[in-house]
Parts: sequence; structure tokens; C-alpha cells
Amino acid sequence: AGTYLEGLGHTGTGGEDPRFFNGFTPEEVAPEDGPGEAGVEHLKPIFTRGILIDMVTVNGGPMEAGQEITVANIEKALDWFGVNEPGNGDAVVFHTGWGRHWIADNDTYLSGAPGIGLEVAEWLIEREVALVATDAWTVGVQPVNEGPERDFPVSLALTQKHGILLHDNVESERLIDAEISEFAYIFAPMPIRGATGSPGVPLAVY
Repeated sequence: AGTYLEGLGHTGTGGEDPRFFNGFTPEEVAPEDGPGEAGVEHLKPIFTRGILIDMVTVNGGPMEAGQEITVANIEKALDWFGVNEPGNGDAVVFHTGWGRHWIADNDTYLSGAPGIGLEVAEWLIEREVALVATDAWTVGVQPVNEGPERDFPVSLALTQKHGILLHDNVESERLIDAEISEFAYIFAPMPIRGATGSPGVPLAVY
């Protein structure tokens, strides 16, 4: 219902042997008698290089629900703004224009979202980024365009398998207005015992 960080216990697989990040079972993530192994209280404050990927400029206008960001799109955006590609520990922020529907048209906002697919997820994993953010309610494209029939393959690939944090509903328009592509990405998660995520707005300092 707002800007929030998805912690390491936010997304896991189902089935007969459900697992979360680092192989934790649901009982280990959220035990009945106290905080779990993947609670957001275990996360430290984040202070790292941030990169804005302006998909609105690359796309020629705001993206639509189900429209997928490709590696070619990212490379074009980086070249366009003269920014080096992301590397170890970086935070990557995708500006898709989907945030324009927030509050103004919630039915449209929640009907789907532009975002990345597994191609870009693997590209980000290879570059060992620490965090991926978006101006939509999910980093992964919705509805899902590829892969097994599951709702959030991108979240599973990034967070469950590789421990990459996700930050949703980020107001990236402010960076666009300021014409900023690189900045310091700063966020301190609220240490809520056993929580799977944290509310709060990241800071971009430049």
C-alpha cells in the first residue's frame, strides 16, 4: 500500500518443500515463538551507488502493463545518459512511468505493471547488484510473459535464489525532473521483528 522494501523472507517457493532465501523453511522464516532467520530486522542500513534506468525516455513514453524491459533497453539507456553499467553492490532503479497511475487510477495501477523479465534478472544477477527498485508495485513484469506458470518468477530469481533486495513504489519522477542518473542510494529498513519487509522511502543524494 505504499513504498516498501521486500526483505529476504518476502518471497519463497510453494509445493511440498517450500523454501525461502538461503534454503529457509517457512517455519524458520516465521516461527511461532519469535523472530525468524530472515526477518527484516537483520538487514543493515543501505548506502550504495544508485543508477536510474529511464525507460520512459528510451520507450518514447510511459510503459504499459505487461511491457517487458530488455537488456537492450537497459544498454540503450545507459549509453544515452553516459552511465556505466551496474556492478557489485549497486542499486538499480527502473523508471517506467507506471507511477503516474498511483492514487489517480488505482484500478489501472493494480491491473498489472511494466517491469523486467528473467532475461534482465539474470543480467543483474551476473553483475552482483544489491538492490533493484521500481516505480511500480512489482519489479517483475505483470502479467508474466515467460517461464513456468508461477506469479513472480523475477522475485524468486532475485531474492529467493540470490538475496537481492527489491524496493517497490519508488517515486523516481523526482530524479527524472532533476535530470539525475547516478546518486547515493540510502535506506534504513525499520527493524520490525520477523517482518518480511519494511515501509519507508529511500533517499537519493547527489
